Amino acid sequence: MKRKDLMRRLREIATDKEVGLVFARQGSARDLALGQLRIPIPRHNEIAEGTAKAILRRAEDA
Repeated sequence: MKRKDLMRRLREIATDKEVGLVFARQGSARDLALGQLRIPIPRHNEIAEGTAKAILRRAEDA
């Protein structure tokens, strides 16, 4: 999955849950804060499907 598509989906989830989506840290992986939850996002433009699904599942469950 393209990184921009993953970010778009995460923004939609944040909007649905009415929480903020903020870059929390920069480094080898970027941490996004979705409300109180911090999710590491790989810096690569192309993210493996399994990794993207796990990130989205974690965001939806929070």
